[in-house]
Amino acid sequence: MNIKTLASCFFGLAISLCLCACAQSGATITSNKLNAYSGAPKRMLIFADLGNDLAHRANGDGTAVFEADFTGSLNNCGIVTEYHAKDWLTLQDERAAAIKSFSPDAILEIQWKTEQDMRDGQRTNYLAAIYDVKTQRLVWKADINLELRWFAGETLAAVVIDNLKKQAIIDSSCVTPKVPKV
Repeated sequence: MNIKTLASCFFGLAISLCLCACAQSGATITSNKLNAYSGAPKRMLIFADLGNDLAHRANGDGTAVFEADFTGSLNNCGIVTEYHAKDWLTLQDERAAAIKSFSPDAILEIQWKTEQDMRDGQRTNYLAAIYDVKTQRLVWKADINLELRWFAGETLAAVVIDNLKKQAIIDSSCVTPKVPKV
């Protein structure tokens, strides 16, 4: 094998590795909004069941990162939030008490659906919905897919905030949480 052939093999391998590295991170969200809904919530109650964790975190809990980034973004643009993570050990549904004590305008529920470990990351699917308390109607629903190795909490917060802005559920001036680069 000559030097040119060897260099071509290494170059091809390097390109393949770059393509694999790029392919391991991604997020998609598909959503529908009730056309008649023009409300802008001032108080949002959030119920989250984010699964085992939000992908491989080298430096902490992805669910805590999601909570901090998501509620921080909403709080900074004037929406008061209260966050409740799913407690798998509780025997009672505490949502009714939380709704009564917080008096929200809107209720956001994010529900983990499936999770698959892959060699180069994790694939997770969530279903999210917003219920408007005043009209007693479901006003937004989304299917969220993450294929990530790192920064799933940050990514989930960013894609949901971006979609809520795009759908005009929250103000477009709300800051999207930053997702670190690998």
